[in-house]
Amino acid sequence: MILGWGPSGRMFNSFLPHISLFSLFNYITFIINCIDIYIRIVCIYIEYNMSSISVRIDSKLKKMMESNKHINWSELIRQAIAKRLRNEQKKNVARAVLINEKIRKKAPDDYDSTEIIRKFRDERH
Repeated sequence: MILGWGPSGRMFNSFLPHISLFSLFNYITFIINCIDIYIRIVCIYIEYNMSSISVRIDSKLKKMMESNKHINWSELIRQAIAKRLRNEQKKNVARAVLINEKIRKKAPDDYDSTEIIRKFRDERH
């Protein structure tokens, strides 16, 4: 039985009277090891799902970055790259729309699309 001292200064019985101190220590050690293994697995997963790049900067800029250690520079660079890629993707879509408009054939003025649509619908049924 585990005994302890209560706030009033009197001894009290533990709420785990059937567990020895050694068993409790082993249980806590087991839990800590499980948490450690989980953290290692998460770190390995993150490490293998992230690519690494190198960026060269001048020493003056590096000193300025070091004076602002509270900033997560890796995250800032990741966000800047992602933002730039989103903007480039929007530009590419806009460029594709413009190209499509340039190469699209205009229908003749006397062209009636309802006749073609009716023909294809009749052939289908």
